[in-house]
Amino acid sequence: MTEQYRFPRYPAVPLVVHDPYFSLWSFADKLTDNWSSHWTGAIQSLCGMLRIDGVAWRFAGIWGDLQPMEQIGLEVWPTRTVYRFAAAGVELTLTFLTPALLHKLEILSRPVSYVEFRIRSLDGKAHDVALYFDAGGELCLDNVYQAATWGRLRLEGLEVMTVAAAEQRPLHRAGDDHRIDWGRFYLAVPQ
Repeated sequence: MTEQYRFPRYPAVPLVVHDPYFSLWSFADKLTDNWSSHWTGAIQSLCGMLRIDGVAWRFAGIWGDLQPMEQIGLEVWPTRTVYRFAAAGVELTLTFLTPALLHKLEILSRPVSYVEFRIRSLDGKAHDVALYFDAGGELCLDNVYQAATWGRLRLEGLEVMTVAAAEQRPLHRAGDDHRIDWGRFYLAVPQ
């Protein structure tokens, strides 16, 4: 019997955390055990899949009947969370980074997070690998019944998808059980 990596059991793992309205967490033991959520428990889904040599594996979310990659590591730091996954001779390191630097207020005030993917061969062989990652539209809605608009644009060196609540009413309500529903959510990747 092989010894398995044991990582700490956190009550919630921070993924993208900016303020009470824009705050994304994993409440599951593994990132593949459930959808990511707002701190209130409302689903705000991130979906991640890795195709290795023609076979699809999931590393984030509970998409369909795809087999999950084995989560072999988890580290939670003040400004980043690092997951490690393995499957079919390949390791994926997934890092969520929110630069909440208290000594740099101009950076702290930006609601920007970064997601980094690093892939390497574990068995020394070459592998055909393709990555898929998306964020559900509910990341910019208070509830799933709100209408949303979306678009796609190209900036210098970037492919960008954007989604927003169709009705923009910034700061029109108060209370705990609310999610952000104003502004725009952007998911950008290098071309």
